Amino acid sequence: MTPNKRDLKAYSRFDGTGRIVPGSTVLRRNKPKNGNWKEVQAYECCVPSACPEPLILEVQPDGQVYEFGFRVNLDNTVKGTIDWGDGTTESFDLSGPSGYTYFSHTYSTPDWIPQTVKVYFTSKVGIDNLEIGDGSWKTLSVSNLSTVFAGTSLEQVDGDESLYVSLDVHDLLMTSLYSFNSPNLKYLNVQGCTNLDNTELFECAFETLDFSGCISLQSAALDNNPNLTSVIIDGCDSLQYLNVDNCALSTSNVDYIILTLDLSGVTGGTLNATGGTNGAPSAGVAANITSLIGKGWSVNTN
Repeated sequence: MTPNKRDLKAYSRFDGTGRIVPGSTVLRRNKPKNGNWKEVQAYECCVPSACPEPLILEVQPDGQVYEFGFRVNLDNTVKGTIDWGDGTTESFDLSGPSGYTYFSHTYSTPDWIPQTVKVYFTSKVGIDNLEIGDGSWKTLSVSNLSTVFAGTSLEQVDGDESLYVSLDVHDLLMTSLYSFNSPNLKYLNVQGCTNLDNTELFECAFETLDFSGCISLQSAALDNNPNLTSVIIDGCDSLQYLNVDNCALSTSNVDYIILTLDLSGVTGGTLNATGGTNGAPSAGVAANITSLIGKGWSVNTN
């Protein structure tokens, strides 16, 4: 006789590091005997489109503890489930307005073992701030951020002192993006973030930052990124403040920035491109520097 689905339980096999073996999850009445199997929480979904894509955080718990947080804005409700990656789940149901709500979990495995945290939002339109890095939180990677929050009211992403090497937030409607002292962060995709009006990205490992299509961007503080050789600002016709002090911009990129800012027609702005190994502007953009100064710009270069 075929067992009733309600009689079945979900089991996943764990490897020697305490992580779930990909593709190992099975439904059965009893736990498999061979290998390290544990019962996990599973959800039935008959309509694929109804199954939400999770926000995936690869994390390195500090002292076996990991946490992240978000803020809910006025008159909204945020619901969902957190799969902490070790067979433990936690549900949340929050109403706005609220300050940051932080979720933390203590793992039984050693703190040097990475974990995969999956956050399933069944309602998420009310999240306006997401905090995924703060000192000891040690977020290694972030996946599906643009997919999960597409078209929502998410305004700000904070990733200070995180360990992740890449972050993709393209086309999100957020207005602010911050990441300080993230020495492993080598790749950031912000293209098409049409509402982004300010960003502060210090002491990261970027080589290139492309703000193409960020039509609302007014302020970009990108100083103290010693590997940064190129900044693209195509279409950033509202940009009034650009700080790339102590970076490694090539002369051709400095020339491009000066020319682009001059052609934008913005007045009363600030460009700082001194220090580090930034190239000095060539004689070919001397007239553009004079033009910017005439429009009330402060222009400082090597």
